Parts: sequence; C-alpha cells; structure tokens
Amino acid sequence: MTISERQLVPFEKLGLSAIYLSSQNCRNGITDIRKLQTRNFRQYLMFTVIALCTFLAFTFNNTAFAQQQITNTPVETVDATELLDPNLSDEEFTLRLVHLTSAELQKFTEGWIKITQAKTKEAAEVNIELATAEDSDFEKLRAKLDNALQHRNILFSKLEIVLNEWEAKGAKSENLAEYRNYISAVRRSELKATDIKTRSKQLLDWFMSAHGGGKIGIWALSLLASLFGVMFLARIITGLLKRVLFKIPEMSDLLRNFVSNIAYWLIFGVGVIITLSLFGINMTPLLAVFGGVSFIVGFAMQSTLGNLASGLLLMITKPFDVGDAVDAAGVSGTVRNVSIVSTTILTFDNQVIVVPNTMVWDSVITNVNASDTRRVDLMFGIGYGDDIELAKNTLEEILNKHPLVLDDPAPNIRMHELADSSVNFICRPWAKTEDYWTVYWDVMQQTKERFDQVGISIPYPQRDIHVHKAAQIAD
Repeated sequence: MTISERQLVPFEKLGLSAIYLSSQNCRNGITDIRKLQTRNFRQYLMFTVIALCTFLAFTFNNTAFAQQQITNTPVETVDATELLDPNLSDEEFTLRLVHLTSAELQKFTEGWIKITQAKTKEAAEVNIELATAEDSDFEKLRAKLDNALQHRNILFSKLEIVLNEWEAKGAKSENLAEYRNYISAVRRSELKATDIKTRSKQLLDWFMSAHGGGKIGIWALSLLASLFGVMFLARIITGLLKRVLFKIPEMSDLLRNFVSNIAYWLIFGVGVIITLSLFGINMTPLLAVFGGVSFIVGFAMQSTLGNLASGLLLMITKPFDVGDAVDAAGVSGTVRNVSIVSTTILTFDNQVIVVPNTMVWDSVITNVNASDTRRVDLMFGIGYGDDIELAKNTLEEILNKHPLVLDDPAPNIRMHELADSSVNFICRPWAKTEDYWTVYWDVMQQTKERFDQVGISIPYPQRDIHVHKAAQIAD
C-alpha cells in the first residue's frame, strides 16, 4: 500500500517529513530484500538502524525545540508594589514576600523606608507642635501624635519582616545593619524628645498593641509552650527507650538510667535548637559560642572528664548496681545512684556520701550483694573444762532449727583453736544474702541462751599470776 499525495500533506504540515522518508526507505529496503533474497542480511539491518536513528534524532530535535520555546516564554511576575500596604496582616505580608528574590527585596526595602520616612516626618512635626501647643490643643495633638507613631511602628514591624526575609535569602550583614540602625536611631531620638506623659502613654499603648507588646507576649507564650512540648516529647521518647532497655537482661540499672538521661538531654537539646530556629532566632552565633565555651570548659575540667570515663566504666563493667551494699573508696553502704561524675552511697547509719567516680574505680570494690547466698562466720569459745561434743551438738541443733539457715551448702562446725583462755569453735552457716544479719544475730543470741541451759561456759580472758617471796638480804 502506497501513501498518496493527499495523505502526505498533513505530515509536511506537522514537520514530520523525515518520518515519511524513513518509512519509504524502510519499505523500499524490504521490497529489495524480497526481490533479492541472495543479498546479505547485514546490509538490510544496517539500513534499518540508520533509518531508526534518523527518526529518533528528528523527534528529539522537535522536543528540544518545544522546550526551548517554553523556556523562552516570558513568565508573568507579580507587581511588588501591591505589597506596599500597611494594613496587611503579618502572616499575609510574610507569604507575599516568599517569591521575591534578594534583589527584589532590596528594592522593596527601599520602598518601605520611604513610607516610614514620611510617617516619621509627620510624627516629628506633630511633636514639634506639641512642644509649643496651648492647653486646649494639647490633648488633640497628643492623640494625633499617638496615631502617627502607632502607624509608623506598624511600618517598622513590617520592615523588620522584610529585613528578616532578605537576610534569609543571602543579604549581607552590612546592608541590613544600615536599615536596622535607622530604626534604632529614630526610636532613640523620639524617646529623648517626647515628654514624660506622652512617653508613658506610648509605652502603655505599645504593651497593649497587637504589633508591640501583645505580639511579643504571644510570641513568648508560643515559644514557652513549644519548649514544654519538646520537654514532654523528650520524656515520652525516653520512657519508650527505658521499656526497650529493660528488655535487655544483661544491662545494669545504672547503665539504663545513664543511657536514658543522655537520650533525654540529647533529644531536649536538639528540640530546643530546632524550636528556636523555627521561631526566627539565629542559632549560628549561639552554637559557635557554645562550641568555644565547651572547648575551654573541657580543658579546665580534666578531672571531671576523668570522672566521666570512670563512670562509664562502672556502668559497662557492672561491679555493682543500684541498691547493692558495697565497700568502695573506704565507704560502706548502699549504692543510691551513679551519675556521670560521682557515686552516691547511703551509709548504714543513713548518711549520704558522694564519692568521685575516679576514687571508686581506682579502689578495691567489695559488693556484698553480688551473690545470692552468703556464709555467716561466727566463733564461740568454751572453757577448757567443758564438754566439747556437747558444745558441738548444741550448735548443730541451733542451726538445724533456724528456718533461715540453708541446708545446701551445709553448715560447718569445727573446733578451731586452743586459745589462751578458751577452746574456740567456728560456726559457719549459709543464708540468703538478704537474711545475713538476721541469721547472724539470731544464732549469736540463741547460742548464749542454749550454752547457759546446758551448763557450757563462755570464758572471758584470764591470766594466772604467781607471786614468789624473795629472801631477805642480811644487813
């Protein structure tokens, strides 16, 4: 089937003549192959590839040409003069500045400066009239001055919004300083030239104004609420982290508390930085100052860093945990807390002692609660004239009847030594760690009572003194 001239016209109108030529060449190639089947198939394949490349090149050229036409089409820009309206709300005013470039914001700032200059000049003229006004016109001129200053302050607040937006889009600090110094200078000059009553009323109006104190109050309350929200969120995340950490049986309570506290302050610190940034506070100088101060403080507090390292080692190696009875750095008591710098120990007489972590780590640590069971070491002495077997049987009877003495390991009762004034027996029952002192005191009391009942004495130290009378020396 051939393409007629009538069908060819639309192709030419669309600028697709290459498609027709390519298809015609392909058809002729196919016809030649059919007629001349003895020719090499590679020639046909090469011819087809060339035709396909021609078609793709033509298509891509048309696409690029269309994109270039779209790119070169002028974009309609919004007239920035419509923003020179002081009655716009701050939110709408800020949104209308979003699309402006840095150069446009510079021109826009100059436009606002002209408006504020005109309003400042108007307020200055009224202030001059107020200085020489009669009593009848005084209140009227003061109301006029308040109105002019109120409108001018609204313009200043919007100028601050423009400057902040310009700064966010790469404005140089010296360019911004010129306008901000102008605002500060105008306000200082007006403050000096205004009388006390007018100044007091202006201050009160500023506090009550939605563009002055009211705006700052709402901003401060919003910031405070956001910080409380960050704190609440940090506590929630820390609580979830604690639940995960408690599912790890190998981790000590000290390490859990340490990781939780670090996570809390890390989340809270990052949240505060993000919140302050969202409220328009530039955090770059604060972070730079914080970095410098951190270096100085870290250099000056090397001992504190040593305590931090020792605290981490105590938490990782777990020589003791919260609630354990320990003897460390010469202090005996129950561990209450281990922070990044110190260990808090509650002594058995209810004194709170804070020991630096380096002292704890460098000392011999005795953990009484490290094992589930403890041996109670007791020693009883009987007289040389008392029955040894009776004493031994009496001690065995006392230990067998005591409900807190463990059968396994079995108690150990042996005659230990022949002392100067007594025959000493060792009595070593086993008990659970929490029952140690109960077993100790009970066995001690019951042994004295039973020895008295069976007639076994517990001698106190005795010493025999022999006196020899010397012979009289003759005169």
